[in-house]
Amino acid sequence: MSKLASQPNNATGISGSLDAVYERTEDCLERAIKSFDSKIVEGPPGGGKTTTAFKIASRSSEAFVYLTKREDLYEQGERLSDEFDLSHEIIPSPHRDCPSFDEDSPQFDPEAKSLYDFGVNAARIHAELDLDCSPNCEYMQKWETFDDDPADIIIGHYKHAYLSSLIEDRIVIIDEFPGGAFEREFNNADAMISRFLRSVDRIPFDDFLDLIENRDDLDRVKAVYAWFRRNGVGTDDRTIIEANENDRYHTLAPFLTYTVLNTIKNGNGFEVPWFNLTGIEAGFEESSPFSGLETERLAAVDREQQSIHVLTPPDLSGARGVVGLDGTPTPMMWELATGEDFDHLSVLDREKEMSAYVRDFLGVTVKQTNEHLKPYHGGHITENRDEAILYGVEVKEGQKPALIAPEKALEAYREAGILDRTGLSMNYAQVLSSNDFKGEPVGVIHGAPHPGNQPVKKWAAYFGIPVDGEGEGMNKTYGEFGDEIYRHFVHNQVLQAILRFGRGESDATVYVNTAAIPDDSIEVDSMANPELFNSPNKRKIADHLRDAGADGATKKDLKKTAEIESMTTVENILYDFRDKGLVEDEVVPGPYPTVYRWSR
Repeated sequence: MSKLASQPNNATGISGSLDAVYERTEDCLERAIKSFDSKIVEGPPGGGKTTTAFKIASRSSEAFVYLTKREDLYEQGERLSDEFDLSHEIIPSPHRDCPSFDEDSPQFDPEAKSLYDFGVNAARIHAELDLDCSPNCEYMQKWETFDDDPADIIIGHYKHAYLSSLIEDRIVIIDEFPGGAFEREFNNADAMISRFLRSVDRIPFDDFLDLIENRDDLDRVKAVYAWFRRNGVGTDDRTIIEANENDRYHTLAPFLTYTVLNTIKNGNGFEVPWFNLTGIEAGFEESSPFSGLETERLAAVDREQQSIHVLTPPDLSGARGVVGLDGTPTPMMWELATGEDFDHLSVLDREKEMSAYVRDFLGVTVKQTNEHLKPYHGGHITENRDEAILYGVEVKEGQKPALIAPEKALEAYREAGILDRTGLSMNYAQVLSSNDFKGEPVGVIHGAPHPGNQPVKKWAAYFGIPVDGEGEGMNKTYGEFGDEIYRHFVHNQVLQAILRFGRGESDATVYVNTAAIPDDSIEVDSMANPELFNSPNKRKIADHLRDAGADGATKKDLKKTAEIESMTTVENILYDFRDKGLVEDEVVPGPYPTVYRWSR
């Protein structure tokens, strides 16, 4: 139980100043780090999780690894290290530090990049290839000196968790859910498997098609398993390097082959390999040819998309402890992605205290503009209505709003010129760990980050559980288990977006154009309908009147500027604006036309 949960709550569930939230965050993180165990600390954005983690590290005698989502967040880690007097190092990366991997460099080597894409280790590539960057490659030199003076904290990407030498005897801090970094999608799995099968004489399958059509042939399957027991389900880097260019396959091709041999139809367009299940569920005896080849990886075969997804959790057993930082964690997904068994510590009680935190501490007022899901992943984006909302919010609030939306929506807005109606804009994926919106007093969140059915089915398949979606929109359900994954991808991300505003520095009003607002965490202030500007003609007339200022404009001016054929249309728009108190008209004595002025 968290410290917060053990305290009596007042009517709103939380009292005091934002400093009290920081203290709770520090208490949770202190206990998590000192436990030398695996803990997820759930703390809201603005509660100081990342800053506090570095603060605690500065007064600890332990060494740390800080892993984050994007390279642009490394600078935050460096700044916090300097602030708390921690010595620090950035983990070298071939794409950042080696000219052989830089397509804009004259030393760029396409073979090096190709081999890396096939899963070959960058150090092996440097050792085996005669690269122009050698012998004084900055990347390799950084690695040679990396451990000479061990830093208090080393900073890198989630994928650096695979490097056991980096995490050994250090406390690993993982900032936000890292699952996507540990996945690999193979849309060309058939080609990779075929190349692998053609390269191995003792596997009695010619290619991918032969494997699919005859994987029920037990004698042939036994021969394959005999080969796997001798050689394992991985490939050494050297095998790939020495192969002819047209015969090269990914280092995971043997595992992909192993996966296809072991899949069980899930009944929802996916196949699940038995090694995703427990030994009892799999039902294989020790004497079975299928035994003895367990793997730490998980896989999901998408029959509809003809792709194979591979999830490879890192081995964090050598770490002194593992601490996950997340504003909206789904613990079961953290555990699956990292292979760790986490305890869950909460800074706030989400049901009892989050709404008060958002309203009273962050100063955020949430207004909902839509009672539908608005799942923009399918490309059905209502550009005109969305622009109307942006314009209406600008008029009501007196400034252009900042915008958070799915990337597909941002692309559509960009093409339509709608982003001119906003200030700062960012997609959902960029929002995590970003502080860019904390000073924005007005925000709009357009659409839900619904990934579609496939990712929900895929993650459920990693768990070995078949799920399928039923219903539409806000009535969509994947069953009790699948809905937990669904909420992780949709509702939790909407909550994360809302919590990016305000942050205790200034009050903010956030208009949310989706109904996927977690009702256990957010109290909606009111339904808003800022759609008065729901046609291009209305927006053109409003633009002209606002630009004209005190000079105003006549109906004839507006008809010409807005390129509207009917004067009746102009008159109706002006009537609507005047009815809403947006326009004033002045009747000039004599044979002069009425002048209309914007009154907001």
